[in-house]
Amino acid sequence: MSRVASGHRPAHPAPRARRPAPAAAVPPAVKGLTAPETDVLVRAVAAEARGESPAVWAGVAQTIINYARRTHRAIRSVARSSYLSSNFDANRRFYTMPLAKIPNQAGIRAAVAVAAAGQSPIGRRSHFHDVRIASTPWENRDTRMAIGRMVFYEPR
Repeated sequence: MSRVASGHRPAHPAPRARRPAPAAAVPPAVKGLTAPETDVLVRAVAAEARGESPAVWAGVAQTIINYARRTHRAIRSVARSSYLSSNFDANRRFYTMPLAKIPNQAGIRAAVAVAAAGQSPIGRRSHFHDVRIASTPWENRDTRMAIGRMVFYEPR
């Protein structure tokens, strides 16, 4: 007769199976972009236009996508280049901080989805700058479109 059958419990019960720890939530990729491209765009938009409206966020993301496609470069490469002013000022911190700490991260991610779907009002424009910065000599004024504090345009 075994101990269990006789109502006696073993002195040392068998260890319980532990549940695996939940995996860290990985933000989903946006349709048309890989997860790393989506994350880079969220960071770039946060660095360049975080205090703006969702329309501006989508416009900034769209210009980065347009520029990357036009120059046949990876979005990550464009985001780390001199194309974005955030690579030269204090806003560079957005490229290294955890995504969860980026203000309005969910809203920016939604704006990136709008841009990836090509639904941003800026169309094929591939350049932008803040209106507080003087217009550039290569700005084509015929293609100029202002949304919020950002000006979107085609180069000459």
